[in-house]
Amino acid sequence: MRVDSRSGRVVAEALRALAAGDGKRFDDMLWLGLGDRCAEAWLALQRGGYITDTACVFDLRLTDRGRDLLRRLGQDLQLVA
Repeated sequence: MRVDSRSGRVVAEALRALAAGDGKRFDDMLWLGLGDRCAEAWLALQRGGYITDTACVFDLRLTDRGRDLLRRLGQDLQLVA
């Protein structure tokens, strides 16, 4: 999934929430920031191995690969801003 700089900011903020252990906020930020594209982004992050889920709702985990993505998004967004 390719994202523009605005969507990249949304994904980065959502991943930061997840890194802090707040799966509900992660989900809310994707939904509020991306609207109808939220499910597409969530699936892309899961399929790409950036996040993992468990049997509990909102019990999501940021993987090491997800932490790398968050770092890259932060660097890319600083260059754009």
